Amino acid sequence: MNTYRDIDAAYRQLRRRPPRWVDALIVSAATTDPAARLDQVVTDIRNDNPPEHSDRLIRALASISRKGDSAASIVLLHALAPALRNRIRRGATSEYHQDAITTLAMVCLDSDLVSPRLARRLVNRAHNRAWRDSRRSRHHGTTNPVTTDPCDPTTMATVTATNPDPADIAANRADLSAFATAARSAVANGDLPAKTWAIYRDHRVARAVTGVEGLSGSQRVELHRAGNRVAALIDQRLRILVPR
Repeated sequence: MNTYRDIDAAYRQLRRRPPRWVDALIVSAATTDPAARLDQVVTDIRNDNPPEHSDRLIRALASISRKGDSAASIVLLHALAPALRNRIRRGATSEYHQDAITTLAMVCLDSDLVSPRLARRLVNRAHNRAWRDSRRSRHHGTTNPVTTDPCDPTTMATVTATNPDPADIAANRADLSAFATAARSAVANGDLPAKTWAIYRDHRVARAVTGVEGLSGSQRVELHRAGNRVAALIDQRLRILVPR
């Protein structure tokens, strides 16, 4: 897809039936033909000489386009697109050119038009924005959204109500008993702070055994720090019940 070719085609179609507001625009060459006046508007903006005349035409077209007239936007883009195309490097992709044209259209709609030399200023602004956006996307990567299908409530209830294997229950209890003994010994010996063990026991172990949920932000931070301190005991004593 060639964005510039699409803009030229839209302008040629517009030229066959020029809008009424073209007669109110002041052009450098006097003519009564609406199509010729439209061409002269484009020529005056591209020549940008004198810049004051080009600025008046750009402000008039931008004012009309901001009222919802797409014809004025087409004429303005058709006049500024060649200058933007010359600013973009030769190796740029068609998607980059399309993004640059879109950025130019947005710049024409939302920029302050008080400053002089608007033709050059709008093109430079669109070029810089398009370059920064592409650089940000290239260096920071893209987002790959991932969705998870929820489990059916009936299936979840059936799985929860299923009785676990007695051998698993016995093994888990033995693991918890050995883990608790090792933790109490570490607290008694001073290898593990009592406050750290209390935080981990009251939150992480309790949640694993009883299924208690819901923690505040500060509790999550404390629990994360406590988990790092108890990591050696977890690796040594626990195998399945209490993951880190």
